Formats: sequence, structure tokens, C-alpha cells
Amino acid sequence: MIEIDARARSRRALFSPLSVGGLRLANRIVMSPMATNLANELGGVSDHMIAYYEERARSRPGLLTVELTTVEYPRGKSGSVSLRLDEDRFIPGFHRLVDAVHQHLVPIALQLGHAGGNTSLLKTFGATPIAPTVLPYRAGQTIPEEASESDLTALIDAFAASAVRAQRAGFDAVNLHGGHTYLLAQMLSPHMNRRTDEWGGDLERRLRFPLEVVRRIKARCGSGFPVIYRFSADEFVTGGRGLEESVEVARRLEAEGVDLLDITAGASLVVNERDAGLTASVEPMSYGEAWKVYLAEEIRRHVSTPVATVGVIRTPEVADHIIAEGRADAVVIGRALIADPEWVMKARTGRDAEIRPCISCNECSGVRHALDWPIRCAVNAWSGREHDWGRLEPASNRRRILVLGAGPAGMEAARVAAQRGHDVTVWERDAQAGGQLIIGSLPPFKERLAQLRDHMLGRLTALGVSVRTSFDVTPEAVVAFGPDAVVFATGVVPKVLEGADLVSARNITAWDLLDRRVEPTGLSTVVIGAGPTGCEVALHLAVLKNRVTLVTRRGRAEVAAGLEAISKRDMQIQLALHDVTVRERLQTLGSSPDGAIVRDLDGNEEVLRAELVVWASGVLANRALHDALVESVAEIHVVGDARHPRKILDAVAEGASVGRLL
Repeated sequence: MIEIDARARSRRALFSPLSVGGLRLANRIVMSPMATNLANELGGVSDHMIAYYEERARSRPGLLTVELTTVEYPRGKSGSVSLRLDEDRFIPGFHRLVDAVHQHLVPIALQLGHAGGNTSLLKTFGATPIAPTVLPYRAGQTIPEEASESDLTALIDAFAASAVRAQRAGFDAVNLHGGHTYLLAQMLSPHMNRRTDEWGGDLERRLRFPLEVVRRIKARCGSGFPVIYRFSADEFVTGGRGLEESVEVARRLEAEGVDLLDITAGASLVVNERDAGLTASVEPMSYGEAWKVYLAEEIRRHVSTPVATVGVIRTPEVADHIIAEGRADAVVIGRALIADPEWVMKARTGRDAEIRPCISCNECSGVRHALDWPIRCAVNAWSGREHDWGRLEPASNRRRILVLGAGPAGMEAARVAAQRGHDVTVWERDAQAGGQLIIGSLPPFKERLAQLRDHMLGRLTALGVSVRTSFDVTPEAVVAFGPDAVVFATGVVPKVLEGADLVSARNITAWDLLDRRVEPTGLSTVVIGAGPTGCEVALHLAVLKNRVTLVTRRGRAEVAAGLEAISKRDMQIQLALHDVTVRERLQTLGSSPDGAIVRDLDGNEEVLRAELVVWASGVLANRALHDALVESVAEIHVVGDARHPRKILDAVAEGASVGRLL
């Protein structure tokens, strides 16, 4: 029997039922539709996709929403692989998915949409995209053609036909994606729709296409089949739609019989340097929890239709307050359910400390867009691998496992191995467990990394794993311990240009700064290296009221390269807002008593005068202990940065993988 603590008993608002049209939701938690790249190559439902959604259905949200499914293929595709329901032959696969979710007594909705101009010839297999207006939607993307009258009327029919197929497949509702930068949003946006015919111009004409889509679906599926409409209440781009106009949009959608208004924000494009449309769509770490709620709250004042809110909702306490205070009727939770599929069950039973925190790193989005991978999660290695990895099974033989290093890779390897029943010990040379999670959490907006560290350490404590810090690990100590297997998660050491005078107080490494050995204020500073660490250092220094120059060998557009696109964009915005000077295309030669010595592409040398030079020029894998023990230990595994310096995503995945196999 599951015990429910006092916190869970107080969450009556969050776990109260809600009616959406004729559909009863058992609680107010809606799983957001999020692309996964788990569709098969033809655009149908795969076994991997079914396993992914069923894992989240086990926790029993009030409504589970399946990702964007295009109504026109391939022209409406938005990803390398996209779900499609433009033909009857795809219905059986969708029905298998519906059955898998329904067996957990969870209703399921399907999101329908069309990429419009927000796609590329590569994604559409050479078919020219269409849009309301001939505009570039992202840098480097294909310029679309203007949709004709016949295009638009055909697409209205396509939306309705796909909704009928969804109904036949057993879905309980459809969700129309009119948010961000999909076709329905493009038609409604004053920035993206600059037509002068009956399909664009004033709000009445811009509303024509989305309202016709809703009417046609209602006419063909019946008034008892719920239609949910997602739209951006504020696009946060120059010339875009704001909240005042969106209130009228909500009223018109309600009048057409929409059963739930799903309120998001942002437009996934860049209009000018400081527009927040892209970052407001899928927020990076700098955005606070539940920041979009005010948009839903304002719209809810003007309609009687239920209103759902979305936007960095991470904790059950915040989610419950939103409902209890009447700010929204439902909370739409997305990335938190990628990070922890059991979020709803843990919230229901008050096990908040067990919820694996989403850190808003956006790797789930980045790997899909930049690499065309299936969905992955930096903190949950199982996401996207549910079908292949299955659920953890107890180890057949209990073994003595020694993990060297308590960074994310080491802690995850220890957690998974301990959960399988092994006797696990972790040794850490530093005074605290966490590795680079500690250092990484110190710059502005990176506090969520500390939350992840606390969660991971808490799980080890709960599993009875011995974690020894400030431990002088020697080869002799490892051999004397007598482990059956050793996991090397020994991390990295800083890489500094040969000849840099680190003895001088004028020269320090990024790690000296980020672990607070040095706290400079009011100095002229130069940061060498504009990767993620260098940018974080520069921002940290700027917040401390230093005058900061960031030096990069690359162009300005490549500042923060290595972060996924949305986080990279946000970092560039934050650097500009904090007046960090960027000096691009400079090679750093060394340092002098006056600052950093650099050379430009023409061979001209210059001294960038500074009272402090901070080196953030990379890291090297720390393999010294491994190399000393490779002949002495029978079974060795190397994970995370000790194997090769990369991201939290890679560290956690390798730690989990080794933990599964021990």
C-alpha cells in the first residue's frame, strides 16, 4: 500500500477532476505534446514511441497528449521524422498507442499541426514549404511560397480528415497546435501573416483559417469530441501578437466550441537581436518557474472555457498553488515528465524529494534539432530508450562496486548499480560530492544544477550507498579495498595555454573563479574562451560588477557554441544585457603583466589590458588514476568526462549504462 504524506493530502486542487467538453480528467495535470523523433521512417507509430508514452501513462496524468502529428506529408513535416495521420493506413499504429495508454486508465489526445514555413527542403524531401507570407522563418531555412486560396482550403479539409482518423483510432480529443511558429500560428500572427486578401490583415481575417479548422473538425467529429487549442498569448517578437489581442482570440475560439484553451507563449523565430520569441517557446535555465502563468490567468478572466497554463512548471507545490488560486484550470507539464515519468505519482503521494528535477538544459530539444537523434534527457538516460533498456532488473549476483568520483557520471552509475542490489561505495577527492555540477551551478541562472546534485546525492543516501568525500584516492587504497569492479568517473583537469603564468594573481582558471577561490569585483577582466564555460564565467564576472571582455577564436555567432540552440541564444542575449564585450577571431598567444596577448587574422598582435585574465580554454580527461590501476584491477569501466570531456547528457547516460551492466 502506498503511503501518502501530509503534503499530498493538501493537494486537493491539483488532484481534483476537470471536465473538458464531455471528457472527464481525473486530475489537473496534462502531459504536454513534445516531439520525440521516435516515429518510424514512414511517419508511423513505432514500438519505441509506444514504450515512451506508456512509461508516462503509468504515472496517470489527467490527460496525456501525443506529439505534433502533421496533417499533410511531407510538406507539413517539422522534423527529420514526424508523425503523420494524413492517410488511413496509419490508423492501426495510432490505435496500438491509444490502447497502451488506455490500459492505465488515462485519456489521450493527439496534437495536429502543420509546419508551414518553419521547415526546410531537407525535412520536406524537396517539397517547397508554404506559409501565409514569403518570409524567412529562421536563419538558413528555405524561403517558403505564399499559400494559395486552394492550399488553405485543402489544408482545412486535411485538419478535419486527420481529426476524424484520430477519433477512429480511439483518441479522446485532439489538440490543435496554434502556438509558437506552426502554420496555425503563422496565419494568426501579424508579424508572419502580412497578406492583403481575405486570409490576412486585420484580426478578423487572420482568425479565418484557425476558426475554419475548428468548425470543420466540430462538424465532422461531432460536438462531443473535445477540441483543445494551443496558442501563444504573447509572441514576444517585434510586430507579433500580444496579450490584449490574444484575449479576443480566446473569446472567438470559445465561441466556436473549443473545449480547452492551452496557453503558451513565444514564436520560434528570431526577428531582432533581443527578441525573446525563441527562448519563450522552450525556455532555457534563465526563466523562472511558472513564469507564463500570468498569460493564462488574464485570458481566464475573459472566458468560461477551461484554461491550461504551461511554462517551466517543475514542482507539485507550485502546480497545486496555480490551481488552488484560480490562476488556471489545468497545468501542462512537459520537460519535467521527460526527466521523471513518475512525476505525477510522486506528486500524488507526496514523494517530492524523489522527483528527478528537470534542469531546463533543453538537450531534449537540441539533440532532435541539431543531430536528428531520438529524444534524450540529460538527467534521465531512459528517456527515448524505454523499449531498448526496459525496467531495471535485480542483479543475479551481488557484487562489490567502487566508484571513483562523485560527479554526475559517478553518482548515476552508483545509483543504478545500488538499485539493482550491488554493494556500492563512492570515493570523492573533493570536499563535496557533485563534481562539475557544483562549479556549474554558481553562475547566474544555473541554480538548477545544484538541485540536480542534491537530488542525486539524496538518492544515494536513500539507497544506502557509502559516499566518502575529501578522500585521498591512491592506487594502493583501491587495490586494498578489493572491489569486484571499479568505475572511473574522475572527471577533468583544466587546459591552459602553455606558458600562461598561473602563479601570478593576474591569471586564474575558470575553476578558480567558479568554485569561489577568487571573487573579483570592479576589475577589468579578460576571459579566454567563449565556449559554455567561458560564457558562464564572463556572465558571473559581469554580475560581480567587473568590466568583462570575452575572447574567442571564432565569429560572434559561435559564442556559446556547444550549447543547444535555445540555450545558446539565451546566453548571447544575457551577455549583451550585461555589457560583456566580445572580441572575435582572435588567437590568444599568452599573457603579460598588462593583460592577454592576442593576434588577429591579419597577424597583428595586441595586448588586451586587464587586471585579471581568466582561462576557460578547455579541459582534459583526468586519466592518471586509471592509468596507474589498469593492470591491477580485473574489471574497469570509464565513464563521463574521464572518458572524454562532454556534457551532463553523456555523463549520465554512460553512468546509467554501466550501472545496468554491472
